[in-house]
Amino acid sequence: MKVTVQSEALAAAIKPTVRIASRRSILPVFGCVHLNAHKSRNILTLTATDGDQRLTVEIPAQIHKSGEVCVNADMLNTLAARAEGEIMLELQEKIIDALNNKTALHVQTSAFKTKLNIVPASEFPDNSPSESFQTLEIEKPEQVHNSLNAVRFAAHTDQASQHLFCSVALRLAKGSAQLIATDRKRGAVATVPLDYTGEPTTAIIPTTAAATIGGLLESAETATIELHGKATDPTAITVAAGNITYSTKLIAGIYPDIAQAIPSDLSAIKTAIALETTDLKKAFTLCQPFANQAGRVDVSPQGHLVNLSAISPDTGEITTTAEADIAGDFQPFALNVAFILQAIIADGQQQICIHQNDRKIPQQVGEPLTLHSYHFHGRNAVHSIMPLSSN
Repeated sequence: MKVTVQSEALAAAIKPTVRIASRRSILPVFGCVHLNAHKSRNILTLTATDGDQRLTVEIPAQIHKSGEVCVNADMLNTLAARAEGEIMLELQEKIIDALNNKTALHVQTSAFKTKLNIVPASEFPDNSPSESFQTLEIEKPEQVHNSLNAVRFAAHTDQASQHLFCSVALRLAKGSAQLIATDRKRGAVATVPLDYTGEPTTAIIPTTAAATIGGLLESAETATIELHGKATDPTAITVAAGNITYSTKLIAGIYPDIAQAIPSDLSAIKTAIALETTDLKKAFTLCQPFANQAGRVDVSPQGHLVNLSAISPDTGEITTTAEADIAGDFQPFALNVAFILQAIIADGQQQICIHQNDRKIPQQVGEPLTLHSYHFHGRNAVHSIMPLSSN
């Protein structure tokens, strides 16, 4: 293998593969990037995997000789970042270490030349997903990116005991997709219109994988999503955007339909507090250092003001207010301050509205509500937060 490529292109291509390559695996190949030079296409392909995820990047290059090899991803990333102009990668044919039977990848630029130890390409696992049962053409990838960002913060973080909930569920039905995340104390649901005509199915995507997918879709002009396995039991998802293709295994299980906790007729809810987002965020931020271990902040609407208070045995107590438009008979309630701040940030609206359906139903944070109608379209998600007990 012999390749000449622009160092800037190589550096940009290897960055996403480094995030996938595993530094903790006992198998060296999982810490490598697989380089495959295609002379017929003048394309250099870089692939990394940790066993569950797989990411491939294609970049144009001058291919003098086809071939493939695996090298440490971190080392190649460091060299590419420090290089300027063209960089040449050449796999030496002769054995340079007869004792360990190793060859090397020769790396040369105008500023330096070095040799990297290799792992044979034959050791790189072929863990590409099985044949897909559904392909979706995404015309507005940024919309999916925004929705992913708006929900994934609500996922659980305890991988050991709550593996199923350390995820974002992609629930496909005719004409749309729902993105759902919950840690069973709060939840977030976003609906994205999609040209989907297949059977209803749910893909449970690990949270880290959802973040990677969101990053790929952020600036993509178009994208393709493939689901693998079968509709009743999807096993993997592949996302292709630009010159990057990413696939990951899905989590097996049945994801709860938390969307049922959100009334279908939101216009019927007459109890709501509408506030400027900056005012609400400022008030809760002031209270955050004074919240107790449960993160409790008490909220009490009164007239055209919302009173917020927090008491902590360690730091003391605080009371603050925010101006609001209050509709209906709003009962006092308490929320976890971190949950509400994350919902405010994820919503991304200039105004925010907290609806109170019932003392036993989650508070919902969404876009502003007029007295007799709820505007669903134009908001990335609905966020639901279970109120804290009065005890």
